[in-house]
Amino acid sequence: MKPGQNATIFLEYFDTTKRVIHCAFLNLAAIHLKLLDVFNACFKDGLRGDGGWRLLQTTAWAIGVELASEFKPDEHGFAAPAAQ
Repeated sequence: MKPGQNATIFLEYFDTTKRVIHCAFLNLAAIHLKLLDVFNACFKDGLRGDGGWRLLQTTAWAIGVELASEFKPDEHGFAAPAAQ
């Protein structure tokens, strides 16, 4: 390589498959749900009565469930739900 020559770098560690992107969004939804719980705890369960808060929580759960449907239990670190 000499000064002034053009070079191209391929960053092969980026994975843009639909499955990997869904996994990332699933993690994002889980983080948002946990943050909603933290905020609710800060207000001593006062947010549960707010319709906007419930909408955010319901939406995050719906997105997470939809994205998680393509993953098998225990795959990618997602444990299967415990039987109740």
